[in-house]
Amino acid sequence: MKKQSLGWLALLWAVVLSVGFISCDKDDDGEDYKPHEDAYENGLPGGGSEDGNQNGDSGTEAGGGLGIVGSWKHTFSSGYVIYTFNADGTGSEIEVDYADGNHASNFSYVYDEKEGMVVILYDDGYTETLEVLFVNPDVIYLDGDKLTRQEDGSGTEDGTVPGIVGSWKHTFSSGYVIYTFNADGTGSEIEVDYADGNHASNFSYVYNGEEGVVVILYDDGYEETLEVLFVSSDVIYLDGDKLTRQ
Repeated sequence: MKKQSLGWLALLWAVVLSVGFISCDKDDDGEDYKPHEDAYENGLPGGGSEDGNQNGDSGTEAGGGLGIVGSWKHTFSSGYVIYTFNADGTGSEIEVDYADGNHASNFSYVYDEKEGMVVILYDDGYTETLEVLFVNPDVIYLDGDKLTRQEDGSGTEDGTVPGIVGSWKHTFSSGYVIYTFNADGTGSEIEVDYADGNHASNFSYVYNGEEGVVVILYDDGYEETLEVLFVSSDVIYLDGDKLTRQ
């Protein structure tokens, strides 16, 4: 009876040892198994991105997964500047300086979120590298300057005034002009003048409802700032001219 018990114990011990060896083996490819390795490599939240996708709503230092696509305003002592970063890698900079005048430029850019920088190449060939210190859905810091997100043409910063997106017509003595403001910050101006002929131009623009201005940068480089005196769903007044929605 004692010898039989010892035999069963030996058999049980052999089974335990075989299970232990199996659990310590490597995977089929001969590599050690590392839990969650695929999750990190595939860029799940925390990995960050360079395409403007947002992985959360809380602000982070650069590299936390929040993009810079949109329009951002920095106010200084004599005016303000608005950077617009489009999702396709293009953008614009519009500076309104009440002391020295206005300035507008188009550019292309690359945002490297992991390095915390945006490299801007202006259309005139000038290149600028700005450090992106902090990003959240409403605020970014570029080289230490605080910029706040601006509404696009579909509304104003506080949402209390209708936007200017759409086509608007102003009639004058010898014809009419139609401004079209697209939601992506582009637009066009078509003037039909029965006395002097027709004219058409494309432009990019930024509408600042809080300041009551729209800054237009035409494709030929000409820049114009128009005062937006009144906005409703059917009528806007630009520099005193009444325009009706088309």
